[in-house]
This record gives sequence, C-alpha cells and structure tokens, in this order.
Amino acid sequence: MAGSVRRRNSPRATPSTKAKAAKAGGVMAKLGARNRVEIAAWAWESRLVGSA
Repeated sequence: MAGSVRRRNSPRATPSTKAKAAKAGGVMAKLGARNRVEIAAWAWESRLVGSA
C-alpha cells in the first residue's frame, strides 16, 4: 500500500481526507453550492483565484 506509506512518512501533517470533506461540506452549505465545482465557480467569479 504505497499511499498509506507515503502518508505515514510525510514530513509534515496534512489534513485528512475526512477533514477536507467536512470543510468542503461546510463551504457548500454556506454558499448554497451543490458540489465543489460550484465552489470553484464562485471563487472564480469572486476573483479569489486567478488564471495560471
């Protein structure tokens, strides 16, 4: 299981998948978004993210 080894040997702590899902769920509820794509669209329209 290479993925679990990589997580365990990570040099710094990173948010768990469950924590990220909970955060995204809270943002979706606050914005009234149905999915992460709608969050991204809101961020783009609000000029919170720029083009690469």
